[in-house]
Amino acid sequence: MGGVNHSEVPNGYNKVATYMGAFPSLALFRRFLTLNAKNLLCMQAELINHDYALRRTIKKDREAGEKSVRSRFEFDISALKGPHETPGDSLQWKRTLELRRLLKDYSESSQYLSSYLFNVFALTRNDTCIR
Repeated sequence: MGGVNHSEVPNGYNKVATYMGAFPSLALFRRFLTLNAKNLLCMQAELINHDYALRRTIKKDREAGEKSVRSRFEFDISALKGPHETPGDSLQWKRTLELRRLLKDYSESSQYLSSYLFNVFALTRNDTCIR
C-alpha cells in the first residue's frame, strides 16, 4: 500500500516557506520599523561619542610637540597609520578605523530604512491619488 511518508512532509517554517514559494503573493514579512529606527538612533549616538573621542585625540596629538610623530598625523597618513614605536601613538588611527566601521554599518542601515520608507510613501501617495 502506497502511503504518504510523513517524514518528508514539511512542517513549521518549512511548510510556510513551501507555501510562500508556491504562492508568492502569500509571502508576508515583518519590517521591524520600530526596531530599525531604534537601532539607527543608537548607532547615531555611538557615532557621536566616537566622533567626540576622535576629535579629542586629534587635539592631543596636535599638541604633542614637534618632536612627536603624533604632531604629523594631520598631514602625513603614513605617520598616522604607523607602525608606531609607542602603543599610545596608534590611538588616533584605531579610532579612525572604528569610526569607519561604524559609519559603514550606519550608512547601510539608514539606506535600507530610507529606501523602504520612500517606497512605502510612494505607494501610499499613489494609492491616495488613484481614489
